[in-house]
Amino acid sequence: MPIKNKPSSVSFWLSQPLLTAMLALGMQAASAKNLPCTPQNQIALSDITSRIIVVGELHGTNEIPAYVAGLACSILREGKSLILALETPASNQLALNEYMDSDGGEAASEKLKASKFGEKEDGRSSHAMLGLVESMRLLRRAGATVAVAGIDLSETAIPDALFKDEPIWIGERNTVMAHNIESRARVYKDYTVLALIGKVHTGRLKGTSWNPNYEPMGCFLEQRLPYYYITFTYPAGGFEWSCRGNKVNAKLEMVCGRHESQGQAKENNGDQTAWVALPGITASAPMRQ
Repeated sequence: MPIKNKPSSVSFWLSQPLLTAMLALGMQAASAKNLPCTPQNQIALSDITSRIIVVGELHGTNEIPAYVAGLACSILREGKSLILALETPASNQLALNEYMDSDGGEAASEKLKASKFGEKEDGRSSHAMLGLVESMRLLRRAGATVAVAGIDLSETAIPDALFKDEPIWIGERNTVMAHNIESRARVYKDYTVLALIGKVHTGRLKGTSWNPNYEPMGCFLEQRLPYYYITFTYPAGGFEWSCRGNKVNAKLEMVCGRHESQGQAKENNGDQTAWVALPGITASAPMRQ
C-alpha cells in the first residue's frame, strides 16, 4: 500500500501552504508578464523608488496618455496592483467603476462619454483619455489588478459662496487632489498609484511666473508622501487640444480647440525626477466629438 502524504510524493508537497502560495505567486507572475499591452521603455522601473508616481501632462495630446498606458503596462507586468488616478472630479467615480466593470461595448462607452467624465473640452475628456481608461479595463479583464480613480475637486464639494461673485481659492483643487491621492495610497497600501494630472498642478515648488505664491498639488503631497515626478519634453510645432484665453471686444474669452504647441524644453530647477522625450505631439479632440 502506498503511504499517503509521504514527503517524497507530489501530493504531500502540494498540501503545504507555503509551497502552494509560492506556486500561486509564480503562476501570477507568469500571467502578468503576458498581459496584452505594450510597456514603455524610457524609464527603468528599478529607478522609481516611490509607489506614488505623478505624471505632469499637457492636456489634449495623444502621446501622453499613450505613454501613461505603457507605464501602467510596465507596472502591471511586474505583477503589481495599480490605481490610475485621473484629473477628473471624484464625483465621477461611480461612472468610472461602472465602465471598468462593463464589456466596453458601444452602450457602455456612450454612457461614460455622456457622464460628467466626458464633458470637459480642455483636453481632460479627450478621445485619448477614453482610450487610456479602456486600456485599463482590458487589462483588468485579462487578470490585472487595476482601478481608475477620479481625484479632482467635486463640484458639490465647493463651499457655498458667502457673497455674490465669490472666487474659488486657487489652492482648493490642489489640496483636494493631494488629499485624494494620499487617501487612496493609505487605504491601498500594496498598490502603486499612478496619477496623470496637468503640469501646472504637479510640481513640488512654490511659485510660478504668474503667481509667486501659487502652491501646486505636489507642494502639498510631498509634505505627506514623497512621489516620483515624470514630465515631458517635445519640440514646437505640434498640436494640443486645449482652452486658451483670447481677447474679444476687450474681454478675455476662453477658446477651446486645436492649438499649435510652443514646445517644452527640459527645465533644470530640480523639481522633476525624470523627463521623457517625445518626438512630437498631436491633438486629441474631446470624446464627445
